[in-house]
Amino acid sequence: MEQRSLDWMESFDLFGSPTARRQSANTDSARLISYMMPNSAPTDLVQLGSDLFYLAFSFDDHRTDTGSTSRTTDALVNWFHDFMYAITVGTQGCRFHDPYHRAAAELSQRIRELTPPKLWRRWLDLCQGVAWAAAWEAAQRHTGTPGTLDDFLLVRRDLGFATGATIHIEIAAELAVPESERYDLPVKAAVEAAEMLLCLDDDIYSYPKEHWQAEHEDRRMPHEPTAIPLLMREHGCGVTEAFHHLADLRNRIMLRAVRLAERVRSGQYHRDTRTLVDLSLGCVRAGLDWAPNAKRYTDPDGQSEVEIELVWTGITDRPLTTDAPAPYPTIAWWWDV
Repeated sequence: MEQRSLDWMESFDLFGSPTARRQSANTDSARLISYMMPNSAPTDLVQLGSDLFYLAFSFDDHRTDTGSTSRTTDALVNWFHDFMYAITVGTQGCRFHDPYHRAAAELSQRIRELTPPKLWRRWLDLCQGVAWAAAWEAAQRHTGTPGTLDDFLLVRRDLGFATGATIHIEIAAELAVPESERYDLPVKAAVEAAEMLLCLDDDIYSYPKEHWQAEHEDRRMPHEPTAIPLLMREHGCGVTEAFHHLADLRNRIMLRAVRLAERVRSGQYHRDTRTLVDLSLGCVRAGLDWAPNAKRYTDPDGQSEVEIELVWTGITDRPLTTDAPAPYPTIAWWWDV
Protein backbone atom coordinates (compact mmCIF):
# COMPACT_ATOMS: atom_id res chain seq x y z
CA MET A 1 0.00 0.00 0.00
CA GLU A 2 2.76 2.45 0.89
CA GLN A 3 4.44 2.21 -2.50
CA ARG A 4 1.14 2.68 -4.30
CA SER A 5 0.23 5.68 -2.16
CA LEU A 6 3.60 7.38 -2.61
CA ASP A 7 3.61 6.73 -6.36
CA TRP A 8 0.06 8.10 -6.53
CA MET A 9 1.14 11.29 -4.77
CA GLU A 10 4.18 11.62 -7.01
CA SER A 11 1.94 11.42 -10.07
CA PHE A 12 0.49 14.77 -8.96
CA ASP A 13 3.95 16.31 -8.44
CA LEU A 14 3.44 16.52 -4.70
CA PHE A 15 7.11 15.76 -3.99
CA GLY A 16 9.59 18.46 -4.88
CA SER A 17 12.57 16.39 -3.81
CA PRO A 18 13.61 12.91 -2.61
CA THR A 19 13.60 14.36 0.92
CA ALA A 20 9.93 15.31 0.62
CA ARG A 21 9.05 11.80 -0.52
CA ARG A 22 11.06 10.33 2.36
CA GLN A 23 9.26 12.59 4.84
CA SER A 24 5.92 11.33 3.55
CA ALA A 25 7.12 7.74 3.77
CA ASN A 26 8.16 8.44 7.36
CA THR A 27 4.52 8.90 8.35
CA ASP A 28 4.14 5.14 7.83
CA SER A 29 0.48 5.77 7.06
CA ALA A 30 0.00 2.42 5.34
CA ARG A 31 0.87 0.61 8.56
CA LEU A 32 -1.50 2.81 10.54
CA ILE A 33 -4.42 2.23 8.18
CA SER A 34 -3.71 -1.50 8.00
CA TYR A 35 -3.86 -1.71 11.81
CA MET A 36 -7.29 -0.06 11.72
CA MET A 37 -8.89 -2.24 9.06
CA PRO A 38 -10.41 -5.71 9.36
CA ASN A 39 -8.32 -8.38 7.63
CA SER A 40 -11.16 -9.16 5.24
CA ALA A 41 -11.37 -5.61 3.84
CA PRO A 42 -10.93 -5.42 0.02
CA THR A 43 -7.51 -4.05 -0.96
CA ASP A 44 -8.85 -1.32 -3.24
CA LEU A 45 -11.04 0.06 -0.44
CA VAL A 46 -8.20 -0.02 2.10
CA GLN A 47 -6.03 1.78 -0.45
CA LEU A 48 -8.44 4.72 -0.37
CA GLY A 49 -7.70 5.21 3.32
CA SER A 50 -3.96 4.83 2.82
CA ASP A 51 -3.94 7.47 0.07
CA LEU A 52 -5.98 9.85 2.22
CA PHE A 53 -3.71 9.49 5.25
CA TYR A 54 -0.53 10.13 3.26
CA LEU A 55 -2.16 13.13 1.59
CA ALA A 56 -3.50 14.53 4.88
CA PHE A 57 -0.16 14.25 6.67
CA SER A 58 1.61 15.90 3.72
CA PHE A 59 -0.92 18.74 3.69
CA ASP A 60 -0.53 19.23 7.44
CA ASP A 61 3.27 19.43 7.16
CA HIS A 62 3.52 21.54 4.02
CA ARG A 63 0.41 23.71 3.90
CA THR A 64 -0.90 24.37 7.42
CA ASP A 65 2.49 24.45 9.16
CA THR A 66 4.47 26.04 6.31
CA GLY A 67 3.85 27.54 2.88
CA SER A 68 1.58 30.30 1.61
CA THR A 69 -1.60 28.95 3.20
CA SER A 70 0.02 29.03 6.65
CA ARG A 71 0.56 32.82 6.58
CA THR A 72 -3.00 34.10 6.94
CA THR A 73 -6.38 32.69 7.87
CA ASP A 74 -7.85 34.17 4.68
CA ALA A 75 -5.38 32.24 2.54
CA LEU A 76 -6.24 28.97 4.24
CA VAL A 77 -10.00 29.54 4.01
CA ASN A 78 -9.72 30.32 0.30
CA TRP A 79 -7.61 27.19 -0.19
CA PHE A 80 -10.26 25.07 1.52
CA HIS A 81 -12.99 26.65 -0.58
CA ASP A 82 -11.20 25.39 -3.69
CA PHE A 83 -10.54 22.04 -1.99
CA MET A 84 -14.23 21.52 -1.28
CA TYR A 85 -15.10 22.45 -4.85
CA ALA A 86 -12.50 19.99 -6.17
CA ILE A 87 -13.73 17.02 -4.14
CA THR A 88 -17.36 17.81 -4.91
CA VAL A 89 -17.04 18.04 -8.69
CA GLY A 90 -14.31 15.40 -9.06
CA THR A 91 -11.73 15.09 -11.80
CA GLN A 92 -14.02 16.09 -14.67
CA GLY A 93 -14.73 19.54 -13.29
CA CYS A 94 -11.54 20.21 -11.34
CA ARG A 95 -10.02 23.38 -12.78
CA PHE A 96 -7.30 23.96 -10.23
CA HIS A 97 -3.54 23.74 -10.63
CA ASP A 98 -2.72 23.05 -6.99
CA PRO A 99 -1.52 19.41 -6.83
CA TYR A 100 -3.32 18.82 -3.53
CA HIS A 101 -6.62 19.88 -5.09
CA ARG A 102 -6.08 17.63 -8.09
CA ALA A 103 -5.08 14.65 -5.93
CA ALA A 104 -8.06 15.18 -3.61
CA ALA A 105 -10.43 15.42 -6.59
CA GLU A 106 -9.13 12.13 -7.97
CA LEU A 107 -9.42 10.42 -4.57
CA SER A 108 -12.97 11.72 -4.15
CA GLN A 109 -13.84 10.42 -7.61
CA ARG A 110 -12.65 6.93 -6.66
CA ILE A 111 -14.58 7.00 -3.39
CA ARG A 112 -17.69 8.05 -5.28
CA GLU A 113 -17.29 5.18 -7.74
CA LEU A 114 -16.53 2.50 -5.13
CA THR A 115 -18.97 3.35 -2.33
CA PRO A 116 -22.72 3.89 -1.87
CA PRO A 117 -23.81 7.50 -2.55
CA LYS A 118 -24.65 8.20 1.10
CA LEU A 119 -21.13 7.25 2.23
CA TRP A 120 -19.50 9.46 -0.38
CA ARG A 121 -21.81 12.31 0.67
CA ARG A 122 -20.90 11.69 4.29
CA TRP A 123 -17.20 11.78 3.34
CA LEU A 124 -17.71 15.19 1.76
CA ASP A 125 -19.49 16.48 4.87
CA LEU A 126 -16.65 15.29 7.10
CA CYS A 127 -14.14 17.08 4.88
CA GLN A 128 -16.18 20.25 5.38
CA GLY A 129 -15.77 19.80 9.13
CA VAL A 130 -12.01 19.46 8.69
CA ALA A 131 -11.94 22.72 6.71
CA TRP A 132 -13.77 24.66 9.41
CA ALA A 133 -11.57 23.19 12.15
CA ALA A 134 -8.41 24.17 10.26
CA ALA A 135 -9.78 27.70 9.79
CA TRP A 136 -10.47 27.96 13.53
CA GLU A 137 -6.94 26.80 14.36
CA ALA A 138 -5.43 29.30 11.91
CA ALA A 139 -7.52 32.15 13.31
CA GLN A 140 -6.45 31.31 16.85
CA ARG A 141 -2.79 31.39 15.90
CA HIS A 142 -2.90 34.46 13.69
CA THR A 143 -4.97 36.63 16.04
CA GLY A 144 -3.43 35.40 19.28
CA THR A 145 -6.91 35.03 20.74
CA PRO A 146 -6.66 32.90 23.89
CA GLY A 147 -8.87 29.85 23.54
CA THR A 148 -9.72 27.20 26.10
CA LEU A 149 -9.18 23.48 26.11
CA ASP A 150 -12.95 23.10 25.74
CA ASP A 151 -12.81 25.22 22.56
CA PHE A 152 -10.05 22.95 21.31
CA LEU A 153 -11.95 19.75 22.12
CA LEU A 154 -14.91 20.98 20.08
CA VAL A 155 -12.84 20.89 16.87
CA ARG A 156 -10.16 18.32 17.76
CA ARG A 157 -11.72 15.29 16.07
CA ASP A 158 -12.05 17.15 12.78
CA LEU A 159 -8.70 18.88 13.16
CA GLY A 160 -6.98 15.52 13.57
CA PHE A 161 -9.04 13.97 10.77
CA ALA A 162 -10.12 11.19 13.12
CA THR A 163 -13.55 11.54 11.54
CA GLY A 164 -11.82 10.61 8.29
CA ALA A 165 -10.40 7.48 9.90
CA THR A 166 -13.79 6.19 11.02
CA ILE A 167 -15.50 6.88 7.68
CA HIS A 168 -12.74 5.01 5.88
CA ILE A 169 -13.18 2.09 8.25
CA GLU A 170 -16.84 2.11 7.36
CA ILE A 171 -15.97 2.20 3.65
CA ALA A 172 -13.35 -0.55 3.78
CA ALA A 173 -15.42 -2.84 6.01
CA GLU A 174 -18.40 -2.28 3.65
CA LEU A 175 -20.71 -1.52 6.55
CA ALA A 176 -24.34 -0.53 6.11
CA VAL A 177 -25.04 1.26 9.38
CA PRO A 178 -28.71 2.26 9.68
CA GLU A 179 -28.93 6.06 9.80
CA SER A 180 -31.29 5.91 12.77
CA GLU A 181 -28.68 3.98 14.74
CA ARG A 182 -25.73 6.12 13.63
CA TYR A 183 -27.19 9.03 15.60
CA ASP A 184 -28.40 6.95 18.54
CA LEU A 185 -26.72 8.63 21.50
CA PRO A 186 -24.68 5.69 22.91
CA VAL A 187 -23.43 4.87 19.39
CA LYS A 188 -22.59 8.47 18.54
CA ALA A 189 -20.87 9.02 21.88
CA ALA A 190 -18.81 5.83 21.60
CA VAL A 191 -17.56 6.69 18.10
CA GLU A 192 -16.83 10.31 19.01
CA ALA A 193 -14.95 9.24 22.15
CA ALA A 194 -12.81 6.84 20.11
CA GLU A 195 -12.06 9.59 17.58
CA MET A 196 -11.09 11.96 20.39
CA LEU A 197 -8.75 9.40 21.91
CA LEU A 198 -6.97 8.96 18.59
CA CYS A 199 -6.38 12.72 18.47
CA LEU A 200 -5.37 13.23 22.10
CA ASP A 201 -2.84 10.43 21.78
CA ASP A 202 -1.50 12.23 18.71
CA ASP A 203 -1.14 15.39 20.82
CA ILE A 204 0.89 13.41 23.32
CA TYR A 205 3.25 11.93 20.73
CA SER A 206 3.47 15.10 18.63
CA TYR A 207 4.74 17.36 21.40
CA PRO A 208 8.33 16.00 21.57
CA LYS A 209 8.54 16.20 17.76
CA GLU A 210 7.30 19.79 17.68
CA HIS A 211 9.71 20.77 20.45
CA TRP A 212 12.60 19.16 18.56
CA GLN A 213 11.63 20.93 15.31
CA ALA A 214 11.45 24.31 17.06
CA GLU A 215 14.93 23.84 18.50
CA HIS A 216 16.50 22.69 15.22
CA GLU A 217 14.81 25.35 13.10
CA ASP A 218 15.71 28.10 15.58
CA ARG A 219 12.16 29.26 16.11
CA ARG A 220 9.78 29.50 19.02
CA MET A 221 7.83 26.45 20.04
CA PRO A 222 4.24 26.83 18.77
CA HIS A 223 2.08 27.56 21.77
CA GLU A 224 -1.58 27.23 21.00
CA PRO A 225 -3.95 25.80 20.11
CA THR A 226 -2.64 22.36 21.06
CA ALA A 227 -3.57 20.35 24.11
CA ILE A 228 -0.41 20.48 26.23
CA PRO A 229 0.23 24.25 25.91
CA LEU A 230 -3.47 24.93 26.57
CA LEU A 231 -3.32 22.83 29.72
CA MET A 232 -0.11 24.56 30.80
CA ARG A 233 -1.86 27.92 30.61
CA GLU A 234 -5.16 26.83 32.17
CA HIS A 235 -3.48 25.05 35.09
CA GLY A 236 -0.49 27.38 35.43
CA CYS A 237 1.87 24.42 35.28
CA GLY A 238 4.86 23.01 33.40
CA VAL A 239 5.02 20.47 30.59
CA THR A 240 5.18 17.36 32.77
CA GLU A 241 2.16 18.28 34.87
CA ALA A 242 0.22 19.27 31.75
CA PHE A 243 1.02 15.88 30.26
CA HIS A 244 -0.31 14.17 33.37
CA HIS A 245 -3.54 16.18 33.10
CA LEU A 246 -3.87 15.15 29.46
CA ALA A 247 -3.08 11.50 30.16
CA ASP A 248 -5.68 11.48 32.93
CA LEU A 249 -8.28 12.99 30.60
CA ARG A 250 -7.61 10.50 27.80
CA ASN A 251 -7.82 7.59 30.25
CA ARG A 252 -11.15 8.81 31.61
CA ILE A 253 -12.44 9.06 28.05
CA MET A 254 -11.07 5.58 27.34
CA LEU A 255 -12.99 4.10 30.24
CA ARG A 256 -16.17 5.85 29.12
CA ALA A 257 -15.70 4.68 25.54
CA VAL A 258 -15.30 1.07 26.66
CA ARG A 259 -18.47 1.25 28.78
CA LEU A 260 -20.42 2.80 25.91
CA ALA A 261 -19.15 0.12 23.53
CA GLU A 262 -20.30 -2.56 25.95
CA ARG A 263 -23.79 -1.04 25.95
CA VAL A 264 -23.90 -1.02 22.17
CA ARG A 265 -22.51 -4.54 21.95
CA SER A 266 -25.20 -5.91 24.29
CA GLY A 267 -28.02 -3.81 22.85
CA GLN A 268 -30.51 -4.36 20.06
CA TYR A 269 -28.37 -2.82 17.34
CA HIS A 270 -27.64 -3.85 13.79
CA ARG A 271 -24.54 -6.00 13.40
CA ASP A 272 -22.83 -3.30 11.31
CA THR A 273 -23.49 -0.70 13.99
CA ARG A 274 -21.79 -2.87 16.60
CA THR A 275 -18.92 -3.50 14.17
CA LEU A 276 -18.44 0.22 13.57
CA VAL A 277 -18.17 0.90 17.31
CA ASP A 278 -15.72 -1.99 17.82
CA LEU A 279 -13.55 -0.94 14.88
CA SER A 280 -13.60 2.69 16.04
CA LEU A 281 -12.22 1.64 19.42
CA GLY A 282 -9.68 -0.49 17.58
CA CYS A 283 -8.35 2.73 16.04
CA VAL A 284 -7.15 3.78 19.48
CA ARG A 285 -5.05 0.65 19.84
CA ALA A 286 -3.83 1.07 16.26
CA GLY A 287 -2.63 4.59 17.00
CA LEU A 288 -0.77 3.49 20.12
CA ASP A 289 0.92 0.66 18.24
CA TRP A 290 1.83 2.89 15.30
CA ALA A 291 3.06 6.15 16.85
CA PRO A 292 6.10 4.95 18.89
CA ASN A 293 7.67 3.43 15.76
CA ALA A 294 6.63 6.04 13.17
CA LYS A 295 9.58 8.11 11.97
CA ARG A 296 7.19 11.05 11.66
CA TYR A 297 7.62 11.34 15.43
CA THR A 298 11.10 9.90 16.02
CA ASP A 299 12.91 11.24 12.92
CA PRO A 300 10.83 14.11 11.46
CA ASP A 301 13.45 15.41 9.00
CA GLY A 302 14.60 11.95 7.90
CA GLN A 303 18.23 12.79 8.61
CA SER A 304 18.71 12.44 12.35
CA GLU A 305 21.35 10.04 13.60
CA VAL A 306 19.63 9.72 16.98
CA GLU A 307 15.89 9.18 17.25
CA ILE A 308 13.79 11.60 19.25
CA GLU A 309 12.95 10.09 22.61
CA LEU A 310 9.21 9.76 23.03
CA VAL A 311 9.10 10.53 26.73
CA TRP A 312 5.36 9.98 26.97
CA THR A 313 5.40 6.19 26.63
CA GLY A 314 3.24 4.16 28.98
CA ILE A 315 0.24 6.48 28.84
CA THR A 316 -2.20 3.59 29.11
CA ASP A 317 -0.49 2.25 32.24
CA ARG A 318 -1.23 5.21 34.49
CA PRO A 319 -4.02 4.48 37.00
CA LEU A 320 -7.05 6.73 36.85
CA THR A 321 -7.20 9.39 39.52
CA THR A 322 -10.97 9.62 38.99
CA ASP A 323 -13.60 8.21 36.63
CA ALA A 324 -15.84 11.25 37.07
CA PRO A 325 -17.21 12.94 33.93
CA ALA A 326 -14.77 15.21 32.15
CA PRO A 327 -15.23 18.87 33.19
CA TYR A 328 -15.53 20.08 29.60
CA PRO A 329 -19.05 20.87 28.33
CA THR A 330 -18.34 19.91 24.71
CA ILE A 331 -17.73 16.26 25.67
CA ALA A 332 -19.47 15.98 29.06
CA TRP A 333 -22.62 14.64 27.40
CA TRP A 334 -20.79 11.34 26.75
CA TRP A 335 -21.31 10.62 30.46
CA ASP A 336 -25.01 11.57 30.35
CA VAL A 337 -26.22 8.96 27.85
